[in-house]
Amino acid sequence: MFSSFRTQLMLALGGLTLLVSVGLVVYVDQASSEQLATASKNRLSSVSDAIAQTLTISITERKRAIIVLSQAPSLLEKSLDDDAIQGLLEDLQDAYPDYAWVGVADAEGTVRAAANDLLEGQSVANRPWFIEGLKAPHLGDLHEAVLLAQMLPNHSNEPMRFVDFAAPIIDNNGNTLGVLATHAHWSWVTSLIESTVSTGSLSDGIEVFVINSQNEILYPYAKIGELTVPDLSDAGRAPLAWADGGLFLTSTSIVSPNTSTQLGWKVVVRQPVELALAPVEQLRKRLALFGLLVVAIAMLVAYILARRTSRPIERLHRVARDVLAGAEAPPEPRQFKGPFEIRELYRAFHDMTLNLLQRKTQLEEVNASLEQTINERTAQLRGANEHLEQLARLDSLTGLRNRLAATERLKDEFLRYKRNGTPYAVLMLDIDHFKRINDTYGHHAGDRALQGCAAVLAANLRESDFIARFGGEEFVVILPDTNLLNAHEVAVKICLAISQTPPAGVDALTISVGVACARPAHLEKDDMAIVNDADRALYRAKTNGRNRVETCTAEDALID
Repeated sequence: MFSSFRTQLMLALGGLTLLVSVGLVVYVDQASSEQLATASKNRLSSVSDAIAQTLTISITERKRAIIVLSQAPSLLEKSLDDDAIQGLLEDLQDAYPDYAWVGVADAEGTVRAAANDLLEGQSVANRPWFIEGLKAPHLGDLHEAVLLAQMLPNHSNEPMRFVDFAAPIIDNNGNTLGVLATHAHWSWVTSLIESTVSTGSLSDGIEVFVINSQNEILYPYAKIGELTVPDLSDAGRAPLAWADGGLFLTSTSIVSPNTSTQLGWKVVVRQPVELALAPVEQLRKRLALFGLLVVAIAMLVAYILARRTSRPIERLHRVARDVLAGAEAPPEPRQFKGPFEIRELYRAFHDMTLNLLQRKTQLEEVNASLEQTINERTAQLRGANEHLEQLARLDSLTGLRNRLAATERLKDEFLRYKRNGTPYAVLMLDIDHFKRINDTYGHHAGDRALQGCAAVLAANLRESDFIARFGGEEFVVILPDTNLLNAHEVAVKICLAISQTPPAGVDALTISVGVACARPAHLEKDDMAIVNDADRALYRAKTNGRNRVETCTAEDALID
């Protein structure tokens, strides 16, 4: 189905359209995301700057008002507890309703006059605003005033917090008469922020915070102790992860009033990234739907074009398939309908097919003869290879397997033992005094001794046992599925049989046998470890007098 020209053209054009659409969506998505993110950042920056500037102007204005009022002639010319001063303070409080307390303290720290008579006669000598206000105009950070809070009505659920403004009262002679101070209620800052936010008609999850120099939240009160402000060093460059979850676009602006005292306040404005980029998501969905629609239209157009082009080609394909299936010849060219180019292609195909059919008949005759010859040569070669394979693993003198075959069988038994723990034993046999036989009776006698020993071994072992001439006068016997005790009995039987049937021309013939059985320790070595054990046992048999059987057990084996 997918290999047809029609389908491939449709898929190719549809895939190309899809690729272009995806590229367009990605490009527009990235560009719009960047632009919207920049616009959102600028928007947040404008909000934070506006709020910070409003707070800066308001703080500076109140500080300047206190300084100007501290230089009023009535304060310098009259006694600090004069009724005129009392009226002046109450007028100031009326002008700034957010001033929760306005008062004058003498140089010793006693409140001499205050709006609404609050704290009159009280000592404020230890208050920071008084201590600093004696020296210079003072702006105090946000704090709670417990004594004052008890005297004032509180219409909210928040504790009463204040910002202090103070200035020294200095007469014309340079003498400090006292300190003029106000406690501005924090609701003043709250109203400024809320009025700025409402003026900007902000929405979309934008939140405003005011923090101090220790990154502690001052506004809004509900977030104090509930939310930790993250490191703001990257604010404005990348979204920040806040402790209450999610990523936020964040902007900060410093509240920097034109005073000698800097509060270290910052206005922090944040907005969730998903809300800031919500228009991008909507645009992405619309572009995706548009892309799918374009792909569907492109695939439909491609299908129609491919169908008109592919029909004659498909007919040509059917004709070619009929010929391949055994049709004697394709239809005549005049019976074929289609575009001029394809009719000419069919004509050439028709002539080529007739020519090929003739050649096919000739090739079939040649191939039949050639195939018979090849089969004969292959059979001969296979037989020769099998014969060579057998000769490569046979000892020509004894007719037994040779060392190569023995090595392969040892590896097979070792792998079988390693896989399923099937035991096997190995006998290493050596003809005693073989050199003496050659020297005494001649090499022909030595050959007969080897052949006789091989015959006795074959006659006394099972069909499943493996016998090989390992080299010189040495033989190896592999006993599958045999333990050490049974292997020892077989070795004794062989040793006795050989000593009782010496070959013609030799007075006596004996062998020495070393026996070893597969042990778990061999698994740490290789398939020749058991042969080494049997060889050590054979050496011990020769050392102990020959014509005997020795076994190698786990106690006396020395695995290298």
